[in-house]
Amino acid sequence: MHDEALVVLPGLIEDLVGQPPILVGHSDGASISLIYAGSGYPVKGLVLIAPHVMVETPGLGQIAFLKEQYETGDLGGRLAKYHDNEEATFRAWADVWLSESFAAWDIEHYLSTITCPILMIQSREDDYGSLDHLDIIEASVSGPVSRLEVDGNSHSPHLTKAEIVTESTVRFIDELRLV
Repeated sequence: MHDEALVVLPGLIEDLVGQPPILVGHSDGASISLIYAGSGYPVKGLVLIAPHVMVETPGLGQIAFLKEQYETGDLGGRLAKYHDNEEATFRAWADVWLSESFAAWDIEHYLSTITCPILMIQSREDDYGSLDHLDIIEASVSGPVSRLEVDGNSHSPHLTKAEIVTESTVRFIDELRLV
């Protein structure tokens, strides 16, 4: 995530946007957005969907369950329609999150320098991360924070609660454009 936030993303933004962006990230993508913004890069706003700022045991249990499903079931086939090399993609994600060296991963120290407006979106019963992540972000950043907590246990509220997530995101971005 650090390589994506500090090596890849700055070049993409410079080449494609050329001005402080509004970053929209889901899960690890939200964490990448936080690392980028917390590293001093100018950001107009952040939409963080199911962000991670530290490792939680329940989320690791769900990843371990998915790894078992990948190895014994049809998860690989289902992922293949979304990824050119689903095995490399899956293993790069699952093996990192489940490694002992990743257990202490934490990006809370990036948060105190973030001053841009933030919209955080999370399912109340997300199997991959608790509302503690939102609480930590809200307590640590100095910019204005809005949060949308939706019912359910989905890690992808942008899919399961698409209407409210889309409406909230569009409204947030529209407000940033007026500033």
